[in-house]
Amino acid sequence: MVCGRFTDNVHRSRLARLLLVAACAMAFITAPSPAAAKGQSQPTLSKQKLEVEIDKLQTEADNSSGVRGFFSQYAGVLTALGALFAAGIAYLGQSRERNRQRAADRSTAKLAIEQREAESNRDLAARFSKLLSDLGSESEAIQAGAAVSLMSFLGGNPTFHRQVRLATLANLRVPHPEPIDRLLRRTFEEAMRLDEVPYDAIELDLSEARLTGTTLKGLMLDGANLDGTNLKDANLRDTSLRDTTGKNVTLGRALIQGDGASLFNARLPGAKCVEARLQGAELVNAHLKGADLRMARFDGARMQAAHLEYSDLRGARFDGANLADTYFLGASFDEDALHSLLTAKNHDKAHFSDDMDIRLRELGDEDREQNRRPNEKGN
Repeated sequence: MVCGRFTDNVHRSRLARLLLVAACAMAFITAPSPAAAKGQSQPTLSKQKLEVEIDKLQTEADNSSGVRGFFSQYAGVLTALGALFAAGIAYLGQSRERNRQRAADRSTAKLAIEQREAESNRDLAARFSKLLSDLGSESEAIQAGAAVSLMSFLGGNPTFHRQVRLATLANLRVPHPEPIDRLLRRTFEEAMRLDEVPYDAIELDLSEARLTGTTLKGLMLDGANLDGTNLKDANLRDTSLRDTTGKNVTLGRALIQGDGASLFNARLPGAKCVEARLQGAELVNAHLKGADLRMARFDGARMQAAHLEYSDLRGARFDGANLADTYFLGASFDEDALHSLLTAKNHDKAHFSDDMDIRLRELGDEDREQNRRPNEKGN
């Protein structure tokens, strides 16, 4: 705005000069000169100079006004602005080119990484296949080396974790020397604890697997197939085995304890559970018909509606267990087990065969009589 006012002022100043000169010229031209009085018709030299000056001023006025005048006054500024604009265009072009090049470089680097990973996975797959082949070798040393090498796949690519679980599980179903079995069980333990994801049906098919002494505590093995599985001495503390199924499963001396330990709705008829430790476990609606439960510990277990018909429960302990609606029809007890039943919660709401029911009442009366005699002596 200031520049515009300055330009207008310049224009007005020049125009005023022009008008002043023009007025003087007109006055000079129209005024009678001595030469004119004497009849002379040619203009004088002074008049010619004045006309030249007027023309010059007129030209300057024309050049200083309008578009041409604007460009003539600001030619330098416009040239500088044009140069800056051209430089900006050039910079934008260079920036676009740099961005394009960076994107191309990133794409190339990503492709190179993917190619290296693909090559690495192919190499690992080839090694993995070789290890599986070595596990079937007749040489015990080669089998041992392969079993140890399997563990190296647990610390790398997670896509191999499931493969290790399946491979070790498959090899624990076929005969191997005991040292090889121990290595395979150790690898299986690590593989099962590695991923916090639900196992699929194939991974939960533990049938016929030799898992003696395996530590699987805290795992979610709901719905597992335990048909013929050997879990003797296994550590299953806080392990969920809800809805598991299987015949002839071995759980002798297995540790199935803790609030998280569960055999809820399990179907394990004929299970071999000698000295199984089931303290505090959930056995609600568990089906263990015909199971060998000699010396088993059910202290504090939740056994509502459990089915232990025809089971061998000699030497079993039930101190503090909840036996509401538990079925013991046809089960075998010794005196120690029957005395222990009397310490359980809701034992009077459990289901026994007639002879066992009569014997429990007799034992109950005997216990009450023994407790009353010391009290009478004290009185």
